Amino acid sequence: MEADGRIRTLVESLPTGLIQLSENYRYVYLNAAAEAMLGRSRYEIVGRSMWDVYPDLRGTPVEETYEEAMAGGHPLPLEYYYPPHDRHYEIRVRPLARGIAVTFMDVSAFRKRLDAIARIEAVQRAVLFSAEVGIIAMDNDGFFTVFNPAAERMLGYRADEVLGRYKPILFHDLDEIRWRERETGMPFGYDLLCNYRRRDSGETEWTYVRKDGHRFPVSLRLSRLPAGETEDEGYLVIATDLSERHRASTALSIARDRAEAADARIRQLIDAAAPFEIVGDQAHFSPPLIPIPKIHARWDALAARTPGAIMRGPTPR
Repeated sequence: MEADGRIRTLVESLPTGLIQLSENYRYVYLNAAAEAMLGRSRYEIVGRSMWDVYPDLRGTPVEETYEEAMAGGHPLPLEYYYPPHDRHYEIRVRPLARGIAVTFMDVSAFRKRLDAIARIEAVQRAVLFSAEVGIIAMDNDGFFTVFNPAAERMLGYRADEVLGRYKPILFHDLDEIRWRERETGMPFGYDLLCNYRRRDSGETEWTYVRKDGHRFPVSLRLSRLPAGETEDEGYLVIATDLSERHRASTALSIARDRAEAADARIRQLIDAAAPFEIVGDQAHFSPPLIPIPKIHARWDALAARTPGAIMRGPTPR
């Protein structure tokens, strides 16, 4: 009897709800936690049919799970949302010699947290798969764990070809790696990639090689992926193809060179032209060369005279 008392005290102190149902679904026992979660006293429902107390559970997964256990089976745990309580319950059912034992707990807070995480992950997946930049993640051993569609298009590899099988050296320019390893004394990896960051943007520029052998410049942004307070679980790379930017920069440089060449030619022509002086209201041309600023000033003075006055020649003195 003393042992029974200790067991009953232990069962009553459990934070998990415990219900015993007879073979005809009548309540035999509820512990204190079950009373608190259901909002009903054991004296109110013990001896009554479960279907009289909770008729809305008919035809639900709860009924199916209970019936499986009544037939001697061992059903899997069930998570069930009960609208009248606005709660999620995790329910576990075990067959007894006469009836079933039901343990359950309120997992609403956990479910809300998981739903919030799921929503965040859905947004992250949407960003990952719709991004126009390559997003690539590696574990601590350097093997790919994420390879988004933009990375597939950029590099010509499918995600299922590389995930868990290859490392970034797969598509880095090997000559560039060797040169930078010699320059820094660092082996290829996260630290070497970060060593060439630009102070203004935090980006680092490297050369990627597509599956078909085509080489192109990329801008990389790198960040660690934290796994805990003291360790990381790998790193993330956001890669942007700089090919178009480089082509535009080259075209701009060529245009500037051509403009400077044209400007130099114009200056040569101006320097070779016969200089002139304004005397009174007339222009007098003379062989000596005059510095360009003076020519410009005299063009301004000439512009103030009428064409007829300029071409009549010197005014008689």
